[in-house]
Amino acid sequence: MAFLMNAWYAAAWSHEIRDKPFRRVLLNQPVVLFRKQNGEALAFTNICPHRFAPLHLGTVVNDAIECPYHGLRFNSEGVCVFNPDGDGRVPPGERLQRFPLLERYGTLWIWLGIDAADESKLPDFGFLTDPEHYKPVVGLIEVNADYRFVLDNLRTLASHFLTPETESRTHYFWSICRNFRLDDEEFDRQIRAGTEYAFVEQDEKMLRAIQEQVGGTDFWSRRPMLLHADQGPVRVRRALESLIAAESEPQRAATELTTA
Repeated sequence: MAFLMNAWYAAAWSHEIRDKPFRRVLLNQPVVLFRKQNGEALAFTNICPHRFAPLHLGTVVNDAIECPYHGLRFNSEGVCVFNPDGDGRVPPGERLQRFPLLERYGTLWIWLGIDAADESKLPDFGFLTDPEHYKPVVGLIEVNADYRFVLDNLRTLASHFLTPETESRTHYFWSICRNFRLDDEEFDRQIRAGTEYAFVEQDEKMLRAIQEQVGGTDFWSRRPMLLHADQGPVRVRRALESLIAAESEPQRAATELTTA
């Protein structure tokens, strides 16, 4: 398994999600997000269980998401509540998988893990929503590389959220906060332009080239040369690997028990 599953991942900046269905792939899982009339954000698997149509191409009707193919509607719990076809009956138990969401720090956080969602596992990023003391400039960059390569690259930055899209593509939710010139919108623009230029025109191009070069081969199997500056990224990789292994062990044991 390439991902740590039982964790909160940034799914979107809060301002990205409105009352229209919004698609994003997170940890190989296609997800559709939208807001109810009261502003609450919801997240479901982005596939209708009838004929597997992508739900983000549909619409939201009275807080229910309507499939664009045959018009089935699923309420805010994911339960199918409307069938416009034939006798209108709905097979019992048909529902979408709903994913836990937290909306904090101007971000929608999603839990895709097997274990129950644990709010205590979300770190405190209060500086992102403390306008009296800090001004955040935020953005999103799509990186065509394994999130672990992006982690290596960002070892010197103070604040960033990485959410894997797949094993070879990453959503980089970047943020830069300052405690001076809080009302200077031109300075905001300069920070955004400089950050996006540096990453998109320089870092992302190299990370993409590295991904194309190594593909899906194991990082350590390539026997990377390690420099003094690599101590931090190596520790992060090792810690992440340990967490993923610990998380995978109960699932592996259950599988072995089932097949025994």
